[in-house]
Amino acid sequence: MKKALVFSILTFITFSQSALIATNSATAQTTKIMVCRGGGNIDSTYRLGKNVNQLTINFTKAKTSSSQKPPSSGECAWEKRAIGALEPSQLAWEPKKYDSNTSYLLKSLRSNNLFYVHCYKVNGNYFKIQKVGQ
Repeated sequence: MKKALVFSILTFITFSQSALIATNSATAQTTKIMVCRGGGNIDSTYRLGKNVNQLTINFTKAKTSSSQKPPSSGECAWEKRAIGALEPSQLAWEPKKYDSNTSYLLKSLRSNNLFYVHCYKVNGNYFKIQKVGQ
């Protein structure tokens, strides 16, 4: 009886740990580097509130990768390829508070300078920024 109980407990612990590892790896997102240039027709909305802190950026898709040709004003491109026709043309940055990364993005949007974000696609609707800068 004791051996069966110990075996059952060890099996449960092993199964629980495996499920936890699988859940954590399933929620981890692979990000890619997107390069954008502020100015032009780039459009942004910054919402700051008690429960909301989000910068939404709408951009024009560059026709080539940023390694082939840097994006023009208001454009974004993947570092290694053009943004696909079926991919979204919106970025979202959701920091916990207004910080230096948010400031960098807001200044870059108003300038004609390149800026870099590491992002991943969310439900095919937009790209969520995970990291700002190279």
